[in-house]
Amino acid sequence: MRKFLGAVAIVVVVLVAVVLISPFTFLPGILGTMVSGNLKDQLGLQEKPKVELESDPALGMLAGSFQSGTVKMSDYDVGKGVSADKVTVDLDPFDVDVAESVTGGGVKVGQPPSGSVEVELSEKDVFEIAKARVEDFPVNDVRLEKDRVLIDSEARMLGVAAPVSVAGGLKIRAEKMIFTPENVGAFGIPLPQEITDALLGGTDFEYPLTGLPEGTRITDLTVNKNRMTLFGDVESFDLG
Repeated sequence: MRKFLGAVAIVVVVLVAVVLISPFTFLPGILGTMVSGNLKDQLGLQEKPKVELESDPALGMLAGSFQSGTVKMSDYDVGKGVSADKVTVDLDPFDVDVAESVTGGGVKVGQPPSGSVEVELSEKDVFEIAKARVEDFPVNDVRLEKDRVLIDSEARMLGVAAPVSVAGGLKIRAEKMIFTPENVGAFGIPLPQEITDALLGGTDFEYPLTGLPEGTRITDLTVNKNRMTLFGDVESFDLG
């Protein structure tokens, strides 16, 4: 009898442990999967984004209180058909109606959370942007280096096309990415001043960042070798 009661006690302890642990194990995954599917549909993504939700303390998630969340979207169209390698949204604390979300089939939040946004663009992405926006000169290639952008182009002198490189900087202003040419290199070939001036005036461009989630505001960027990163915030990120 004593052995039987001992076995029953063990079973009870295990069941209680499962009941207590299960919400912390499965709830974030369930809500994350729902958010992922909703974002794929409403943003027109090719693949479901990766969603991670966290609560600190963990017990807070039972009341629907989440301390943070991360949404990672790949191949995201930032506008005009240009796909960023990755868009990451870090969410500020937010509350979820857990019962209504699980039973209703949609994530119910008291108020869509705010957060910060990071967008990663490759050299190829910037090349596609420059090629589409520069009209006066051909854009043969784009190279990203620390704090500067180089556009490989060409200029015609005496009927011959000479390779040139236009170096400049990128900045963010009024929700646009703006390239400002600063100097021209011609690989040892002296260029007439009028051609230099034409290159400096004809290779500048602006690119509106129209494809990011509604409420997103890009405020800064950094340029490093082979890669550029945009930084900003989102006022209200709809979790669906």
